[in-house]
Amino acid sequence: MTENKRKIIRTLLIVLVAFVVIKIIMSFKLDNSINKLSKATKLVNAKTVILSNNKIKVPVYGKLKSVDEIDIVSEVSGIFIGKSFKSGIKFEIGDTLGYVKFSEIENNLNSQKSNLLNQVALLVSEIKFDYPESYNVWLSFLNKIEFNKGLPKLPIIKDSKFRNYLSGQNFYQAYFTTKATEERLSKHIIISPFNGVLNSVSVKSGTSIMVGQKIGKLENPKKLEELDESSCKWPVGHPEESSFYFCGRSSLKDFSYCKLHLLYAYQPKGRKEEPVADKDEETPQYIDKKINTA
Repeated sequence: MTENKRKIIRTLLIVLVAFVVIKIIMSFKLDNSINKLSKATKLVNAKTVILSNNKIKVPVYGKLKSVDEIDIVSEVSGIFIGKSFKSGIKFEIGDTLGYVKFSEIENNLNSQKSNLLNQVALLVSEIKFDYPESYNVWLSFLNKIEFNKGLPKLPIIKDSKFRNYLSGQNFYQAYFTTKATEERLSKHIIISPFNGVLNSVSVKSGTSIMVGQKIGKLENPKKLEELDESSCKWPVGHPEESSFYFCGRSSLKDFSYCKLHLLYAYQPKGRKEEPVADKDEETPQYIDKKINTA
């Protein structure tokens, strides 16, 4: 009897252990159930692309130099006059940078104009009777010849006989001789071809200069290219303003600035700037009249 009980208990234990083992094994089995579909949530915002013209601004860092830059070279010899001819002085297009004394050649020009006036006056009196159809044209030409202005253009001559008549009276020789003297006189006056700033000035007012001598450089600091190591890096204006630019003139050796801006950067306290001479005070009357009629 006891033996039977032991067998029954042993069998139950085996069944119980087997059941527990099966449950444990079943717990590791993957779930084959089908997942339900759910709405996906976008993690990145997306926008529709619209094609259009867009301005791309690319910041560029580098060194700049002036695009408009010319060397001022004297075409004549003599005494140079230009109290405002100094590095750092601004000039506008058409301003007189300076001039070489020309009193002698000016007197020579006026003498030639006087002879031309006499010759044209005699010609006009003869033209009135010989070529009456051209009288008014040449009378107007005579009235336009003035000492403080440039010579007027020659009237158009279509009649070969009339042209030969003028040539026989030596009119063309007198006219073009006077025109050549006027051209030589214009070389004594240095006019600014564009808005710019003087730099590398090597002469002072009252100094004698020679033909072909470089006396300075004119630069436009508002039109810049790439600066090099010998260019002035002094900023002019505010960086956010459209008129902002760098100086761009030639810097002094071992410095980042030109002579003018080096003085600004290392100016002693309490020092006052020297007043700039008025450009109009030094310009002879003839120069102003010549510029206005140019």
